[in-house]
This record gives sequence, C-alpha cells and structure tokens, in this order.
Amino acid sequence: LTARVFTNGGASTGTVVFPDGAATLGAVPVIGGNAVFSTSSLCLGAHSIAATYSGDASNAGSASARLSQQVLQAGGVSLTSDANPSIAGTGVTFTTTIAAPQGIAVTGTVTFEDGGTALGMGNVSTAGVGTYITSSLTVGQHLIVAKYSGDPNNQAASSSVLVQTVQTAGTSVTLVSSVNPVLANAPVMLTSTVIGKGGGVTGVVTFQDGTATLGVANVNAGVATFLVAGLSPGIHSIIAVYDGDANNLRSTSQVLSQSVVQTSTVALASSQNPSLALDPVTFTVRVSNGSSSPPSGTVVFTDGTATLGTVALDAIGTATFTAASMTTGQHAISAAYSGDLINLAGISPKLTQSVQLRSTTNGLTASSTSLTGGQQVTLISVVHFSGPMMPTGSVTFTSNGQLLGTATLDTTGVATFTVNLLTSTSKVIACYSGDAIYALSTSAQTSIVVAKPMQFTMEMNPSSVALQSQQHSITTLTLTSLNGFSDTIDLGCAGLPFAATCAFANSRIALGANKVLAIQVVVDTGSPLGSGSQARLGQHGGTSLAAMCFLPVGSILGLLLWRNKRHLRGGLGGLLMLLLLAGLSTGLGGCGGLQINGTPPGTYVFQLTATGTGTGVTQAMDMTLTVTQ
Repeated sequence: LTARVFTNGGASTGTVVFPDGAATLGAVPVIGGNAVFSTSSLCLGAHSIAATYSGDASNAGSASARLSQQVLQAGGVSLTSDANPSIAGTGVTFTTTIAAPQGIAVTGTVTFEDGGTALGMGNVSTAGVGTYITSSLTVGQHLIVAKYSGDPNNQAASSSVLVQTVQTAGTSVTLVSSVNPVLANAPVMLTSTVIGKGGGVTGVVTFQDGTATLGVANVNAGVATFLVAGLSPGIHSIIAVYDGDANNLRSTSQVLSQSVVQTSTVALASSQNPSLALDPVTFTVRVSNGSSSPPSGTVVFTDGTATLGTVALDAIGTATFTAASMTTGQHAISAAYSGDLINLAGISPKLTQSVQLRSTTNGLTASSTSLTGGQQVTLISVVHFSGPMMPTGSVTFTSNGQLLGTATLDTTGVATFTVNLLTSTSKVIACYSGDAIYALSTSAQTSIVVAKPMQFTMEMNPSSVALQSQQHSITTLTLTSLNGFSDTIDLGCAGLPFAATCAFANSRIALGANKVLAIQVVVDTGSPLGSGSQARLGQHGGTSLAAMCFLPVGSILGLLLWRNKRHLRGGLGGLLMLLLLAGLSTGLGGCGGLQINGTPPGTYVFQLTATGTGTGVTQAMDMTLTVTQ
C-alpha cells in the first residue's frame, strides 16, 4: 500500500497510519513524500483501507479516501469424465472441482467448453463441485475445458484440457437364469440382455448349452428370453450369442454355469438305543437321491447344538460316527448332509438317543446279626456293577427308617459303617447314592437283634426336652449295673445341633457292681455361661464371652472364679460353673465350642453315650431336643 503526501510547502515528514476498517494494519514514516506499507496477512474478502497522515512541524495532518481492497483465494480447477472413452449416444458426465485452499466456500458457475464452443453451464456447489451431462458428443476426440467464473472470495480459473474420446463399438450381452440351481426336469427361464453402445439393438439371440443349441429368441427392447423345459442333473455351461444388426456388432455373453440338482434323503440310525453310560454308540447315516449315482460330500453329526464330528460319505452314500462315551440323559442327534454339485443339502429327522445309568445291586451284610446291648456292629455294603470303571459315591445306612449314617465307597466298591444300635430289633437297609455312570440301588433288609445289655443300663428322665433358644434344662441320667459289672464310665453327648451343649455333673464316674447312679445333665441351647436359676446368656459387670475368647486360659479361669464366686457356694449354679471352668481350661484357647448365637428352632435327636474305660463296653440312648424361638 503506497500513500503519497502532497503539500504546498516544503518536504513532508512524519508517519502514515493504515487503518483497515477499525483495525490498524501498521504505521510507516513518510520518506520523500511517500509512505509504503507491505502486508501478507489480509484475510479473504473486501477490505476498506485508508491512509492517515500524522502531519509534522510544517504540515497539517490529513487522511485519504477509503480504498476497497479485494483479497481472493486462488484455487486449482480439475476436470474429470465418468466415461472415457465413451460411446456415441450415451451420456457422459463431466465433473469439475474448484479447490478452496483457504477454506472459504466456493460459489459461482462453471462453463464447459468443447474446443472453445460452450456445451453448457452448471452451478458450483458449496463443496466446490460442478457437473455437466451430455449425450450429444459425436464420434471422435473432444477438447473439453471447464472455466470457473470466480466470486467475491475466489479467483476465476480454467481447468487443463481433457481429451474425451467418443467411440462406436459393438454390444455387450448378459445372461441370467430364473432359478440356479434348479431341480432336475423343472423348467428354467433364460434371459439375455443386449446392451448397445450406441442406439437401440435388433436381431436375435441364440442360446447354447456347450455346443448344442437350446433355442433362438428375438430381441425386444434389448431383451431376449427362452424357456428350457428341463435339464438333466449336473453343471450346464450356457451362453447367449447376439447375432448383431446393421448398427451393432455381434457379441457373446459370459458362460452361465447352470446347476441342475436333485433332492436327497438323509436317514439316521443308532447302533443301540437306549444305550448305557460309557458304552460307545455308532450313528449311521444314509444319503440317497433316487438315482444310480450316489451323492458325495460330508455329513455333520450334532448332539443338540454341539458338533460331534464331520464324516465324508463313502462310495455308496453312507457315513458313520462313533461316540466313545455319552452322558446319561436324552440326546437330540441329527445328521446334516452338506450337498454337492448335483445333490441338495439335507438334514435327518432328530433321533432321540437315550443314555441310561448302568445298573447296580447292593448287598448288605453285618459283622453280627445278634448283639448284646452296648456292642457295636459293622455294616458292610458291597455295590455290584458291570462296567469299565469302579462306581463312586456313598452309601446311606438306615435302621427302621431312621438314618444311621453315611459312608463313602472305597476303590473296591465297598462301604463300611460301625454303629451302636439302640433298638431291640433293627431292620437295616443300605442305599447306594449312584453317580454319573451308575444308578442307585437299595439292599435287601437285614434284621439285627439287639439283646438287653448284660453290663449296665441307661435311663433318662425326662428323655425329651423342650427349650427356648439360649436356655438350658436339667435332666437325670440313671446308670444301673447288671450282673456284678463295675467300671469307670466316661459320659458324653454325640450329634448335638448347632450351638447346643450338654454338661454332666461328673463326666467320669465309678459304677460299682450292682449299683445305681443318678447324674444330672444340663442341656443348653446356646447360653453356656448361664448359671443358677438364670436361663440366658449372662454378662456381669461388662466382661463378655467374646472378650474372654482373647484372654489366656488362666486369666479366664481366675476371672470367672472371681466374678461368679457367689454362684459356687453350692447347687446347680456351682455345678455349672465348675463344668464351664473345666471345659474352658481344656478348650477355651479359641472358644471353639462356645457359641454366642443360640440353637435355631427345630426338633433334634442326639445321643447320650456311656463307655467303660476298662472294659470298652459302650451304651447309648437317644434324647429329643425341641427348640422354640
């Protein structure tokens, strides 16, 4: 930008400021009456620029008139054709694209010229694209140029010359089938479309199967059709030959591979149904098509959604698959034939394969069927089986319908259980649980007679107790010596429910010959620190059972003696405390046998046991505990 400062006096000095609208572009000194300012930062569009002279000691300031400076972006113009060479009579689309390197949208028009002669004009889209379609170009070469008009932000420009070649050529022929593949002997429609690269086409199309002619049809609006009544099974290579006319050359379609197929039937059979667990089962499939040529291909055997295996058909159209081992239950087996070039795929109906558990028999014997009260008996269950591997699982022993216990089968299929029977006559049964391979089985009933004890008897009064949870009750156990029997007897409880305990006034007593001893038994449902007449979990003075679980045993004993000395003066409270102290001194290291929570409501049966330390004689009796909320 050059500003000339004119003065009617001497030479001017000072500066000239160049404002662009309200913004200042820069300021330069006046030298020899001129101020020159250069910039390359003007954005696209129109700019209203002025020059303001500051004046000096001899010259007044002044301002020029506004100069409208237009800044354009210069983008290249490209030109393409959608068909080059093209065919006379067919449309050609010319597309021009005007680049906008500064990102300002392009507007305006594009004129398409053929050797300087205007063909037509098109508007430029916001993306800078203009198109022109024509089908009037004559045969030969055409020099096409696209001229962009420009706009307020974009400079006018022209594309390079595009040489568009227009040809006269032959025709193209396509061939399609109405059904492919088609069933043998079913009709199929062949359709040939002749496309001329100029005007319309006339004449005929010949349909051939290899070298054999199937038929001839006239071309109507570029299309010729022929109905074939039936083709033999196999692959047929069919072509359509257009014979041409005065304006169009002869042409031939590509080969159409017409597949003619036949249906197939898939039959599936099992070697044994039902089968036993672990037994192999062979599935055989037969695929037939009603012709003398058996089908080929593969068969996929599935069990539900799981694939068992894939087998190729043999020369007579059969395939077999052997499942080495199947789980017990119902299996939905199917066979899917893949098909081949001339045989359709097919699937067999579902075959329900039943796999059953292998049978077992359970033989029960006892170490003795005649016992004297207090004697133990060993029950032996032998599970007989037929199969490639040993059965697993467990055997449950019951007496008169009541559970005695459960034992696990050993590696020889034998389960043993030793028990002290209480009833005079026990009808014992052993029931094998079965496993994933072998079925359950139940033994015959074995009767075991239990005579009255010859050493001592046990009697509980009462023999059943009803308590609330976290309460306790006292009952009396009476031992009577028989036939001059004497021994030191250890007392205990077996099979107690959760959180329940029992305590004896003395857990080891001396039973003299022909003597009768009565021992008090405390049955507790979850309040092992209850004492005296209290029937609840007591916490006196702030020391809780939970806290005591982390004290040394000696400290706990001292604490209990000190805090409960008033309950040790006699009676049941003292008995309970002594029992608790004895139990704590031997097992309170982790408080494993003491529970803060009470026994859940329900009815439970546990045993009171008495064992002679010298003779080994053992007696037991049931006690029923009913716990209410």
